Amino acid sequence: MEHVTADQIWDLVYRSTQRAGFIEAVCEVLADSITEAELHGKSSVGLSHLFYYFQAAKNDLINVAPQVTQYAITDSMLSTNADHGPMQYAYRYSEPALIEAAQTHGIAVLLINHAFAGGELGYYARRLAHHGLVAVAFANGPAVMSVGGSFERLLGTNPLSYGVPLGNNRAIVIDQASSSTARVNFQKYAERQVPIPEGWALNRHGQPTTAPPGRTRGNTVAVRWI
Repeated sequence: MEHVTADQIWDLVYRSTQRAGFIEAVCEVLADSITEAELHGKSSVGLSHLFYYFQAAKNDLINVAPQVTQYAITDSMLSTNADHGPMQYAYRYSEPALIEAAQTHGIAVLLINHAFAGGELGYYARRLAHHGLVAVAFANGPAVMSVGGSFERLLGTNPLSYGVPLGNNRAIVIDQASSSTARVNFQKYAERQVPIPEGWALNRHGQPTTAPPGRTRGNTVAVRWI
């Protein structure tokens, strides 16, 4: 097995996102976040997730040159418009003001809207924890999950992450979905066309299924609540 360094991953992401048309500042942030995802064992939102951004750029579903704007709702609550660019970039744009607000007032909230998918949620909590802040990060998403015996998709997987600083550049970081598995994990099984683990999904009749998305015509994947 061939091994690569973090610098090689960073360079690969940076160069490939440049070729996809992203501006330099966005390329740098995506390279940072995707490299971190790989280093922390989150490959499903690491290099493999990068193709999601390429496809979105090709189909004009993501802004490759976003003009991020920010305003203060209150002294400790900030709102950032990502201009349909990557959430990672909008966050990094807002991070200094968020940290300053938290250090000044003891607590602060950052709302990011009009953003494309944000990759590894632990990326945000980890960065704040390394600045000595206890952080909670969460995101909404489209309805893909069944709950309460429903046969329909009612909720998103609504990931949640939090970070607790330990000092010496160390932190406890928890990153999880509120479902049996993260939504991105289904894509790996769909690409390989192999059965998904039991307990992950229901079909359109509300019955447990191990068929990956796309294998069975009309199959509806609804991630089950833990």
